Amino acid sequence: MSRRITIMLLLGLAGLVASCGIDKADIGVETPPLLLRREGTFPADSTRFTHDAQGLNIVASFNRAIEPGEVSLVQIVPQPAVAGTVFNPNSNVRQILINGVVLDPMHRVYRLLLDGPTMPEPRVLSYFSGDQSVRNPAIRGHVSISRGSTSPSGALVYALVPPGVEERYTLSGTEERFLGLLVLGCTTTLEVSTEPGGWYQVAGLQEWRSYMVAAILDTNGDGLYELDADWWGYYHNELGNAQAVTAGVALGGWLDPPLPELSTDVDIVLRPPGSLEPFDVGRFSDARPGAGSPN
Repeated sequence: MSRRITIMLLLGLAGLVASCGIDKADIGVETPPLLLRREGTFPADSTRFTHDAQGLNIVASFNRAIEPGEVSLVQIVPQPAVAGTVFNPNSNVRQILINGVVLDPMHRVYRLLLDGPTMPEPRVLSYFSGDQSVRNPAIRGHVSISRGSTSPSGALVYALVPPGVEERYTLSGTEERFLGLLVLGCTTTLEVSTEPGGWYQVAGLQEWRSYMVAAILDTNGDGLYELDADWWGYYHNELGNAQAVTAGVALGGWLDPPLPELSTDVDIVLRPPGSLEPFDVGRFSDARPGAGSPN
């Protein structure tokens, strides 16, 4: 009798273990958001000279393996002299390799855009040709946060095409959208140790065109950029209306003081969620959720 009871107990435990395994399989494991890793990414996102007439190999590393379909956009803007060859965009590896890229020194700055339908934000890397004499249309300024001591460092800043004038711009047809508006430039803010807030510069824009400048900051740390949960804002005039600005040429320290018509400074104040309406969201309902566009 004792032996029979022991066998029944073992069978019961085996069934319990099996059922636990089924439950775990049913629950599944949540896949973390696909994010760029600075470690292992080459060249580093910086202003260092990166022009190589023989061809440059660009490596973008991620926090986990890339699943099929996760990265749908791998683009260097503007078009390099030699675009290179993209390897492993959807092969369950952690890296994307672009082999043999030749940057044209006639363009001062290049952007590598990495995006996909489920990525919480587009990833942008900056590569400079090294030619400091090239005219570099840019919008620059400071980002601050109203009420609160949270730092705006790391906020995403976008240069957007104003609504209704897309035909005036030279477009590739693959531009990202933010709030339904075409993105022609994107960068992140950096902290400034000597003054409050952070600064940004969106460069490589089409000269003497008008742009709207918007920013958003993931303050709750969930890796997503959502209008109802995170700080965001955009440039306003004194009446509180969304204001387009004209991209000038950023001269930096070349002239002191810089010519106002050649240097566009735009300051952005990030407001708490719900305190400000972005343009007119109802008019821009085509903003897709996910990469680069808040839900």
